Amino acid sequence: RSFAQRHFPVQLTNDLGGATFVLLLGLGFYLLVRSAPLVGAVARTRSTWLEVTQVLLWYLAGATGLVLLLLGGGRKAAVVFDLHAFVGILLAVVTVLSFVAPTSSRLRARSLLLATALGVGSLWLGAWVVNAAWRAFAATPERTPVVVHLSTIPNEKRPEEERDTIPFAIDERWLDITASCGTDAGCHADVLEDFRTSSHNVAYQTPHMQKNLKLLSDEIGEHNQVLCAGCHTPGLFFSGGGSAESYGSRDNTSCVFCHSISDAVVDDRRRSHYEITLEIDHLEMFLAAERQGGAMPWLPRQLINLNPAAHGRAFSRPLYGEDRYCMACHHLQLPSGGERALRCIDCHTEP
Repeated sequence: RSFAQRHFPVQLTNDLGGATFVLLLGLGFYLLVRSAPLVGAVARTRSTWLEVTQVLLWYLAGATGLVLLLLGGGRKAAVVFDLHAFVGILLAVVTVLSFVAPTSSRLRARSLLLATALGVGSLWLGAWVVNAAWRAFAATPERTPVVVHLSTIPNEKRPEEERDTIPFAIDERWLDITASCGTDAGCHADVLEDFRTSSHNVAYQTPHMQKNLKLLSDEIGEHNQVLCAGCHTPGLFFSGGGSAESYGSRDNTSCVFCHSISDAVVDDRRRSHYEITLEIDHLEMFLAAERQGGAMPWLPRQLINLNPAAHGRAFSRPLYGEDRYCMACHHLQLPSGGERALRCIDCHTEP
């Protein structure tokens, strides 16, 4: 599906993925019943090890597939999913070998039934292999990162290269994605609940912040309140982000915003910057859910659950375990440099 998304609209990709899912499910149950006589045939004849292995792998693939359905996919089924894919690859190899190796015409004919299943399954495996090769050897298309400069220096006094043109030419709806991360059962409901009441999410709304904004306006002008937005209300920097006052009654940031930061650098005591890189292909499926209060449609939710590792890769980077990820905004409060026994996240992401 992730490979197809690079070439087709998301809705068409979802429809194709759903149709393939239903087709493979129906075909799997049909062939599982029809292949039962193979067990007796293998027992009554002098079958080769390839034929015995073929039958055993077929039933193991069916069993792991059934377990996946019962578990509903997701992180708890990641090991079963990997086993199911591994068995499918082995089954394809053994079936090809069984057609090449000498065997009886009767078993060869019955193997045709399994070959039908493999023909459809190979389409999926082929797409998986091509997608893996694409990611490994080809330049993966990405949106051009947006660099957001943070500074206590008023915009008009900054060097030319640090004067950001606001708003950036990215629709804020791509970044304002939060509710769909934890509304459905089995997703990140506990994390979403913590986020809603976190200091990050109410950074603009506190009396302390409002007092500082007033003092800033009195000293260097109200237009320079934007100096605070890069950390406190970053949606303001993007097209359609609304007014600063609107953040008094809405999320001050979002799950996707922080999980779209691809780099963060502390330049000096007064200046830092971070980069935003959006995974548009993956984010598109969440937009409709946000319009519906966060409830994900059934098909996208199932596709995520079938391959949660890919979902994790879209929103995770090694950067998120480094202090500079936090220090881009918090370096004014904390000293930077030097060796530390603990990272920020070792304390601040504990339950």
